[in-house]
Amino acid sequence: MIAVRVLVGLVGMMTLGGAEGLLGQTAGPQGRLTPSAVEVSDSLLYAGELRRAYEVLDARLEFEPADFAAGWRAVRAALGLGILGEDHETRLAWLRLADERGRRLLDHHPEEVEALAWAAAARGRRALAEDGSRTLARLADEVIELTDRALEKDPDHPLANHVRGKINQEGMRLPGMVRFMGRLLLGAEVLSRTSWEEAEARGRTAVEQAPGMLLFHLELAETYRYQEKWAAAEAAYRDGLARPDSLPVDVEFRRIMEERLAEVQAERDEDP
Repeated sequence: MIAVRVLVGLVGMMTLGGAEGLLGQTAGPQGRLTPSAVEVSDSLLYAGELRRAYEVLDARLEFEPADFAAGWRAVRAALGLGILGEDHETRLAWLRLADERGRRLLDHHPEEVEALAWAAAARGRRALAEDGSRTLARLADEVIELTDRALEKDPDHPLANHVRGKINQEGMRLPGMVRFMGRLLLGAEVLSRTSWEEAEARGRTAVEQAPGMLLFHLELAETYRYQEKWAAAEAAYRDGLARPDSLPVDVEFRRIMEERLAEVQAERDEDP
């Protein structure tokens, strides 16, 4: 708690010190450097102050909308707040903001693979939370297009692979008739391009490239679980649970993995 109070106080001093403190790293008294907005935001994030981390980035982007480092971090923070929101309305509001931040990031950096990947992640999460089949189908198709572009630039990009794997996972979970009607009535390209094989392959690549990301472990394990591949699912959950938390949202991902692992173990015990 002491560390959090110190960090919050630092943000306050920077704000009181004028716009310069939020514009970047600046010289302070006796030539000392004031931490940049990105540095302060990162400190707040890892201290568990996700909302304050976002607010620092939001202030920075008001002054410098094209700041790439602040831009993708703002998408990340809004996504985290959308995942951890207390109710559906709160989660959806943050996920819509994350998507908007992703779009702004792409306006300034349309060819950056990180911008493409974070924009895809935000749009994909929003698609899962939105009501209405047409909105979901439109957003999902946009995610496919964004991940196509990201993976063309970097086939091993962990976040882009994770997002693409998640889209495949969600598409394959739909009943066959729903998939057919979605393609027929909604023109959802995503439904014609998904497979369990790609969901697994993309999920494995994401985990291999970024083994410290608990979300990637969770979703790979979920892909196995949905197919009733109990042994593979259990191994993936255990691998994820063996990793330390690195982000505030990891607490929630760990809780889900612990619950799912117990369910998978129960299923394995029931199998002859």
